[in-house]
Amino acid sequence: MAVSWRSWLANEGVKHLCLLIWLSLNVLLFWKTFLLYNQGPEYHYLHEMLGLGLCLSRASASVLNLNCSLILLPMCRTLLAFLRGSQKVPSRRTRRLLDKSRTFHITCGVTICIFSGVHVAAHLVNALNFSVNYREDFVELNAARYREEDPRKLLFTTVPGLTGVCMVLVLFLMFTASTYAIRVSNYDIFWYTHNLFFVFYMLLMLHVSGSVQLLSCVQLSVTPWTAARQASLSITNCLSCLHHPVVLHQYQRNEHSFFTNTMKRGLLKYQTNLDTHPPGCINLNGTHYQNTHLPEHLSEHFHESFPGGFSKPDELTQNTFVKICMEEPRFQANFPQTWLWISGPLCLYCAERLYRCIRSNKPVTIISVTSHPSDVVEIRMVKENFKARPGQYIILHCPSVSALENHPFTLTMCPTETKATFGVHLKIVGDWTERFRDLLLPPSSQDSEILPFIQSRNYPKLYIDGPFGSPFEESLNYEVSLCVAGGIGVTPFASILNTLLDDWKPYKLRRLYFIWVCRDIQSFRWFADLLCVLYNKFWQENRPDYVNIQLYLSQTDGIQKIIGEKYQALNSRLFIGRPRWKLLFDEIAKCNRGKTVGVFCCGPNSISKTLHKLSNRNNSYGTRFEYNKESFS
Repeated sequence: MAVSWRSWLANEGVKHLCLLIWLSLNVLLFWKTFLLYNQGPEYHYLHEMLGLGLCLSRASASVLNLNCSLILLPMCRTLLAFLRGSQKVPSRRTRRLLDKSRTFHITCGVTICIFSGVHVAAHLVNALNFSVNYREDFVELNAARYREEDPRKLLFTTVPGLTGVCMVLVLFLMFTASTYAIRVSNYDIFWYTHNLFFVFYMLLMLHVSGSVQLLSCVQLSVTPWTAARQASLSITNCLSCLHHPVVLHQYQRNEHSFFTNTMKRGLLKYQTNLDTHPPGCINLNGTHYQNTHLPEHLSEHFHESFPGGFSKPDELTQNTFVKICMEEPRFQANFPQTWLWISGPLCLYCAERLYRCIRSNKPVTIISVTSHPSDVVEIRMVKENFKARPGQYIILHCPSVSALENHPFTLTMCPTETKATFGVHLKIVGDWTERFRDLLLPPSSQDSEILPFIQSRNYPKLYIDGPFGSPFEESLNYEVSLCVAGGIGVTPFASILNTLLDDWKPYKLRRLYFIWVCRDIQSFRWFADLLCVLYNKFWQENRPDYVNIQLYLSQTDGIQKIIGEKYQALNSRLFIGRPRWKLLFDEIAKCNRGKTVGVFCCGPNSISKTLHKLSNRNNSYGTRFEYNKESFS
């Protein structure tokens, strides 16, 4: 199957370009941060202590900052719907890019999980190196309190350690509950665990800002062995101090410096006085080097060069390559930068959620509830000032069913200028839809065989959030559109067909191919009336070629009995078996030479993949197919 580069660029070009930009940003941030901590002079002493773990932990943190900020943007559904419907995004290709928001959200989520693993592994190595490579000369650079301290204490007695462990647990729950199997089998688990993102971001803010050791220099609880070990160390240190006053001064200084250092924010520090203390230089006036004796040839050179003392710290010995300075290094904790990355997207998302909460605080008025065959329930509603476009969807919330659960449903009927009624069709699948149906309909009405049952009664309170955009909004913006539905996937196209039934002239669409694939004839019955009315409408207006309807069944039981004379217009449109997609695309390309055909699919992945490949296939008629897909799984 030859691929048309023209069709491939139309379908995949912008998507892959954005993916390349995103990937380049991640690589650039990772590499730039890695080099900074590996070669930066301000991190010379810290890198000597921690090694590669320092570079990997900070480089992965930069990637996490970027993706933790970007992952929130695709979830701003109201903003995306506004951009899609406004004139701010006039290009259809750019609007189609908004349809990839869910894919981009998943990509950022997987990236966060991967680099969180790198970040955790690097910090485990850092905790070990802090303990093993304890620096006696630069006490304030240490995160450990003494050499060979248990690294687990650094993980569980510091705010970064504790919050990091909690974030890993939250991330693990969110990731495992987001798998396809759990989403389909138990949507509740996915919904509840995914709302832990708020806890994750709160922990993230504490993780970068609360870098203070929880325990002071004196342990609150120690084991007898630890107490004996520390007592032994103290006695040994004190005995050595009696014979070495300089060591006594250094030991007291280290204890005081560590106590004050543990109360400072930030476990990873950088050097601030690079101009007066170049990395690696020798400070002979410092405490650590007060009793240090240089070789005789070096000391003579220094006395000749500086007879009045070491008053020129910037001078270097020309023949020995030894750097001399007069000041010890000073260190300061890094200023947390994570909040600079995530504060903007987080505030935007919170503002949108607040707006959605205010917008959806009034319940809708349910006009009617219709029970259709094949476990399909139709709800028609009215809400003041509610506006929607064909192809959009809303989120239903019924507190009587669940106080926290919300579920998306595509609008099958949109409000117009003449009528404010809008509606949705629900396929009864899962416990939430079953409980919702039981509240809407009495048990006697759920077994309707042929005719739909309409019941007027007191309905439970129902709230809606939306509308939100979907790819199917573009189906009316093509001159030719191919709409393919599988099973209940027909609901996104119902609102489009209802809109054409009201008035088709204001739209660009001039030819619609509608393909519906189902297992049995029962699935068609709740939708057959609309198809017949639409077919007869265009036949009467002398536009029989405006809508090309093709219905495919995989089972043939009772077809003639159910179709009969009522749906006679569909008899010639009904086929047994599966569509021959390649021949169908060839026929459409031949009838629409040189035109751009919008392909819209809502159904199983097998159908979607086939249509996607055929849309990128080369044809000899100059017809270009632009592929669009929607999935609520």
